Amino acid sequence: MAAALTLPVSPLGASDFDDFRVPDHRSRSIAASLATSASQTTRNSFLGEESGSWDSGLTGNGNWFRDSERLQTSTSFNLGAQGLRNREETHWLNIGPSVVQRSDQIESHRALHEFWTIGLAARVYPWSLPISIGTGVTNLAAYDQDWMDRHGVDRVQVSQPPPFDRRSVTQGDVNEWRYSYDTIVGGDVGLGRVRDATGVYQAQLLLDRLGRDGVLARPPSKEARVRLARLYYIESDYSVAHDRSAKFFWRDVEKILSDDGALGPAGLDAYSLHHALEPYFIRSFSRGNSRRTGWFAGVQFSGFYRNQIVRSTDHLFQAAYNADTLVYATDQTRSDHIALSIRSPLAGLELEYHRPLDLRWQLDANAQARTDVRGLSRLTDVQSRVEVGYLLADRWSARGVANQSRTVGGARDQVFPADQWDVDFGAELSYYLEDRVKLTLTASEAQQSVRGALGPFGSGIHVYERRRSVFLGLSYSILRGYDAPGLVDRGRPLH
Repeated sequence: MAAALTLPVSPLGASDFDDFRVPDHRSRSIAASLATSASQTTRNSFLGEESGSWDSGLTGNGNWFRDSERLQTSTSFNLGAQGLRNREETHWLNIGPSVVQRSDQIESHRALHEFWTIGLAARVYPWSLPISIGTGVTNLAAYDQDWMDRHGVDRVQVSQPPPFDRRSVTQGDVNEWRYSYDTIVGGDVGLGRVRDATGVYQAQLLLDRLGRDGVLARPPSKEARVRLARLYYIESDYSVAHDRSAKFFWRDVEKILSDDGALGPAGLDAYSLHHALEPYFIRSFSRGNSRRTGWFAGVQFSGFYRNQIVRSTDHLFQAAYNADTLVYATDQTRSDHIALSIRSPLAGLELEYHRPLDLRWQLDANAQARTDVRGLSRLTDVQSRVEVGYLLADRWSARGVANQSRTVGGARDQVFPADQWDVDFGAELSYYLEDRVKLTLTASEAQQSVRGALGPFGSGIHVYERRRSVFLGLSYSILRGYDAPGLVDRGRPLH
């Protein structure tokens, strides 16, 4: 057992990330759901209130996905309809020696929402040269209708001289229809290939933990490590077929290690399996554990089109009566019709570079410049980002980030011309010693400069803003432990 605890695990270098290849895998799913609910509330105090609601929905979705080293395709759809119906009544009655006051209010609301979405995307590497061609299109449509009605009667009766009987009536309804249709297209062509090789990193950390727990009989072969890395790459596919997918994923992990002869005779016990499932840091970091490798340089284009129509009708009737004699009445109806059309075609350049320097260090950089194809004066956008990260699982985490973005828009797309430049940078350092110490230190600075014009004949404006922030958090456990004599061993911190 002691020998197993000191068992070395085969080291991985940057070449393991470079040698990673995407496994050929496919997933598909079609699902439908139906839901309905109803509620009713009654309340009696000085007011009598009663309300009820009912809503239901029917939705369906489907996804087809294929991924491999040379080809990636995806098809998806969503559609559905949802209905809503509400009704609320409020009644108030006050009876005095000579005065009777009464108010009755009824409001109702009905709504119907229908939608559908279709998305298609593909990326292909047609030749042995790392030339990439990608394209995608998404269509979204939504149709909404709302009907709102309200009816109210307020009455005051006085029996003392001079007696009077006054009554006011309010009736109104609002009908609204909203239709929107969006189309989003995009594509790029370039040289280079960027792969998500996070599975290489996850596989090595898994083997490190299993080696420390004495589960491995010997270091796994390179072929087994490659299979584990590819298995992590398709881990999300398990949830397509299974609601509780983790047990099936870890079944295959154990099979790979067993077939390789690296797994000990006891297999994965409960302790080692739970240890493997623990996050690699006290915070389940999402940025530091992404390990991408490769580079890409190319041209990109994107387009956005929206067509929206809104129609509404608002009707209001008010009347006042004195002893059932009409005193005054108003009847108003207003109709609105709004049609909106937006087009935004953009094109530009894109650069990416990702490099796992070793198992702990990661370098990521990307930049893009886009402009409106109808003219540079309409919109120009330039962005860049550099991030360096370090991670020693279960102990240290550090990252440094720098971003800059500049957007210049002309008067055609904005009320007034504007030039905005944003720069931010920061660093984060975290240390974690299980059961004992948690330390986090962050520092960041952000600067923003905005230049614009108040109007065609107004003077220009310049706004500059700088924000700095520092955070330090330290937690130290002074005393921890538990005892259950005769049942389990004493529990004390690991460090």
